[in-house]
Amino acid sequence: MGKETPVCCRCGSDDIQVDAWAYWNPEKRIFELGDVYDGGEDFCGECRDTTETVWVDVKISVLLDPEELDCIDELLAVLQDLNCPRGQKDRDGRIKDLITRIVRERAAKLGIADDVEPKLQAWLVAYDL
Repeated sequence: MGKETPVCCRCGSDDIQVDAWAYWNPEKRIFELGDVYDGGEDFCGECRDTTETVWVDVKISVLLDPEELDCIDELLAVLQDLNCPRGQKDRDGRIKDLITRIVRERAAKLGIADDVEPKLQAWLVAYDL
């Protein structure tokens, strides 16, 4: 298994904050991480709420450039402003097809296509596509 990353169980974001303690390093003159509390409440910066963190081997948004994700968010916001009914944001499927093609191509190049497919489908549902 490859490197894992913590993500929110609801939205899949890796913007996770956890309870931890730090100690002062007098030589470096900075605080350094001591440890992370097990069983503490985790917080998702994307959902802006407490969450249960899950560890995944690969995350779809890692396969998309941050600028691409921003464009997707902006496009979906514009469609919402135009009062597109839920589930009708991408009636002809072009946005979904483009995202799917990009992610599948990049995942294939990295040799992780099988791991990505279920996460891709969950991510598309989360984006209401």
